[in-house]
Amino acid sequence: MMKTHSYNNSLMMMMITIIIIINLFVVVVISSPSPPSQYEDSKLVMNSKVDVHVINEMSSLPILVRCQSRDDDLGYHILDTAEEFQWHFKNTIFDNTLFFCHFYMEDAASRRKDSVFDVFTNDYMNNRCSHYPERYHYRCYWLVRDDGFYMGPDLNDRTTFVRLHEW
Repeated sequence: MMKTHSYNNSLMMMMITIIIIINLFVVVVISSPSPPSQYEDSKLVMNSKVDVHVINEMSSLPILVRCQSRDDDLGYHILDTAEEFQWHFKNTIFDNTLFFCHFYMEDAASRRKDSVFDVFTNDYMNNRCSHYPERYHYRCYWLVRDDGFYMGPDLNDRTTFVRLHEW
Protein backbone atom coordinates (compact mmCIF):
# COMPACT_ATOMS: atom_id res chain seq x y z
CA MET A 1 0.00 0.00 0.00
CA MET A 2 2.82 2.35 0.83
CA LYS A 3 4.43 1.87 -2.58
CA THR A 4 1.20 2.80 -4.40
CA HIS A 5 0.91 6.03 -2.41
CA SER A 6 4.54 6.87 -3.15
CA TYR A 7 3.99 6.06 -6.83
CA ASN A 8 0.93 8.35 -6.94
CA ASN A 9 2.92 11.19 -5.33
CA SER A 10 5.75 10.75 -7.83
CA LEU A 11 3.32 10.73 -10.73
CA MET A 12 1.62 13.85 -9.40
CA MET A 13 4.96 15.66 -8.99
CA MET A 14 5.98 14.70 -12.51
CA MET A 15 2.68 16.05 -13.91
CA ILE A 16 3.07 19.32 -12.00
CA THR A 17 6.63 19.66 -13.28
CA ILE A 18 5.49 19.11 -16.87
CA ILE A 19 2.74 21.71 -16.48
CA ILE A 20 5.22 24.24 -15.07
CA ILE A 21 7.65 23.58 -17.94
CA ILE A 22 4.87 24.03 -20.52
CA ASN A 23 3.76 27.29 -18.88
CA LEU A 24 7.33 28.60 -18.81
CA PHE A 25 7.74 27.69 -22.46
CA VAL A 26 4.55 29.54 -23.39
CA VAL A 27 5.63 32.65 -21.45
CA VAL A 28 9.08 32.66 -23.03
CA VAL A 29 7.75 32.16 -26.55
CA ILE A 30 5.09 34.88 -26.18
CA SER A 31 7.37 37.45 -24.60
CA SER A 32 10.48 36.90 -26.71
CA PRO A 33 10.88 39.14 -29.74
CA SER A 34 10.47 37.45 -33.05
CA PRO A 35 11.52 38.59 -36.49
CA PRO A 36 8.84 40.62 -38.23
CA SER A 37 6.62 38.95 -40.75
CA GLN A 38 4.70 40.56 -43.57
CA TYR A 39 1.44 39.99 -41.65
CA GLU A 40 2.55 41.17 -38.21
CA ASP A 41 2.46 44.84 -39.13
CA SER A 42 -1.30 44.75 -39.64
CA LYS A 43 -2.08 43.20 -36.28
CA LEU A 44 -2.38 44.81 -32.88
CA VAL A 45 0.44 43.56 -30.71
CA MET A 46 -0.24 42.72 -27.09
CA ASN A 47 0.54 45.65 -24.78
CA SER A 48 1.13 48.03 -27.69
CA LYS A 49 0.71 51.79 -27.23
CA VAL A 50 -2.39 53.36 -28.74
CA ASP A 51 -3.23 57.05 -29.28
CA VAL A 52 -6.80 58.03 -30.10
CA HIS A 53 -7.47 61.49 -31.57
CA VAL A 54 -10.88 63.14 -31.92
CA ILE A 55 -10.80 66.30 -34.03
CA ASN A 56 -13.70 68.73 -34.51
CA GLU A 57 -14.02 69.55 -38.20
CA MET A 58 -17.56 70.91 -37.92
CA SER A 59 -18.11 73.99 -40.08
CA SER A 60 -18.62 76.36 -37.15
CA LEU A 61 -20.05 74.50 -34.16
CA PRO A 62 -18.46 73.33 -30.96
CA ILE A 63 -19.10 69.77 -29.83
CA LEU A 64 -19.21 68.17 -26.41
CA VAL A 65 -17.46 64.82 -26.11
CA ARG A 66 -17.36 62.29 -23.29
CA CYS A 67 -15.23 59.17 -23.77
CA GLN A 68 -15.04 56.13 -21.53
CA SER A 69 -13.83 52.58 -21.20
CA ARG A 70 -14.87 50.02 -18.65
CA ASP A 71 -12.12 51.29 -16.33
CA ASP A 72 -11.64 54.94 -17.30
CA ASP A 73 -13.99 57.90 -17.64
CA LEU A 74 -12.08 60.60 -19.53
CA GLY A 75 -14.65 63.28 -18.66
CA TYR A 76 -16.42 65.91 -20.75
CA HIS A 77 -14.52 67.99 -23.30
CA ILE A 78 -15.78 70.94 -25.34
CA LEU A 79 -14.06 71.11 -28.71
CA ASP A 80 -14.34 74.22 -30.85
CA THR A 81 -13.77 73.90 -34.57
CA ALA A 82 -10.25 72.56 -35.32
CA GLU A 83 -9.65 71.57 -31.68
CA GLU A 84 -8.61 68.07 -30.72
CA PHE A 85 -9.05 65.74 -27.77
CA GLN A 86 -6.62 62.87 -27.50
CA TRP A 87 -5.64 60.18 -25.05
CA HIS A 88 -3.32 57.21 -25.00
CA PHE A 89 -3.21 53.83 -23.32
CA LYS A 90 -1.61 50.43 -23.56
CA ASN A 91 -3.79 47.70 -24.96
CA THR A 92 -4.67 44.98 -22.47
CA ILE A 93 -2.96 41.64 -22.43
CA PHE A 94 -6.23 40.09 -23.58
CA ASP A 95 -6.56 42.53 -26.53
CA ASN A 96 -10.07 43.52 -25.45
CA THR A 97 -9.68 47.25 -24.80
CA LEU A 98 -12.77 49.20 -25.81
CA PHE A 99 -13.39 52.95 -25.66
CA PHE A 100 -16.69 54.55 -26.62
CA CYS A 101 -17.62 58.21 -26.89
CA HIS A 102 -20.85 60.15 -26.60
CA PHE A 103 -20.91 63.20 -28.89
CA TYR A 104 -23.31 66.12 -28.42
CA MET A 105 -23.94 69.19 -30.58
CA GLU A 106 -26.54 71.88 -31.11
CA ASP A 107 -26.93 73.27 -34.62
CA ALA A 108 -27.75 76.84 -35.66
CA ALA A 109 -31.50 76.10 -35.48
CA SER A 110 -31.10 74.97 -31.85
CA ARG A 111 -31.66 71.34 -32.79
CA ARG A 112 -29.75 69.03 -30.51
CA LYS A 113 -28.06 65.94 -31.88
CA ASP A 114 -26.05 63.25 -30.21
CA SER A 115 -24.38 60.03 -31.16
CA VAL A 116 -22.71 57.21 -29.19
CA PHE A 117 -20.39 54.58 -30.63
CA ASP A 118 -17.15 52.68 -30.09
CA VAL A 119 -14.11 54.74 -31.06
CA PHE A 120 -11.56 52.04 -30.28
CA THR A 121 -11.83 48.28 -30.53
CA ASN A 122 -9.26 45.81 -31.71
CA ASP A 123 -11.29 45.32 -34.88
CA TYR A 124 -10.46 48.89 -35.91
CA MET A 125 -6.75 48.23 -35.64
CA ASN A 126 -6.49 46.09 -38.76
CA ASN A 127 -7.89 48.63 -41.22
CA ARG A 128 -8.36 52.03 -39.65
CA CYS A 129 -5.34 52.85 -37.49
CA SER A 130 -1.71 53.34 -38.35
CA HIS A 131 1.42 52.12 -36.62
CA TYR A 132 3.96 54.87 -36.70
CA PRO A 133 6.42 56.33 -35.83
CA GLU A 134 7.21 53.23 -33.80
CA ARG A 135 6.21 49.77 -34.87
CA TYR A 136 4.04 48.99 -31.84
CA HIS A 137 2.64 52.49 -31.41
CA TYR A 138 -0.74 52.85 -33.11
CA ARG A 139 -2.66 56.03 -33.92
CA CYS A 140 -6.39 56.20 -34.56
CA TYR A 141 -7.98 59.41 -35.86
CA TRP A 142 -11.63 60.44 -35.76
CA LEU A 143 -12.83 63.51 -37.65
CA VAL A 144 -16.17 64.94 -36.53
CA ARG A 145 -17.84 66.65 -39.47
CA ASP A 146 -21.26 68.12 -40.20
CA ASP A 147 -22.36 64.94 -41.96
CA GLY A 148 -20.88 62.38 -39.57
CA PHE A 149 -17.86 60.72 -38.05
CA TYR A 150 -14.88 59.68 -40.14
CA MET A 151 -12.04 57.39 -39.17
CA GLY A 152 -8.65 57.09 -40.82
CA PRO A 153 -5.01 56.24 -40.28
CA ASP A 154 -3.17 59.39 -41.37
CA LEU A 155 -4.05 63.08 -41.05
CA ASN A 156 -1.74 63.84 -43.95
CA ASP A 157 -3.91 61.77 -46.30
CA ARG A 158 -7.55 62.68 -45.71
CA THR A 159 -8.61 60.53 -48.69
CA THR A 160 -8.10 57.45 -46.49
CA PHE A 161 -10.83 58.54 -44.05
CA VAL A 162 -14.15 56.72 -44.22
CA ARG A 163 -17.45 57.81 -42.71
CA LEU A 164 -18.46 55.16 -40.21
CA HIS A 165 -21.29 56.93 -38.33
CA GLU A 166 -23.82 59.68 -38.93
CA TRP A 167 -25.15 62.22 -36.48
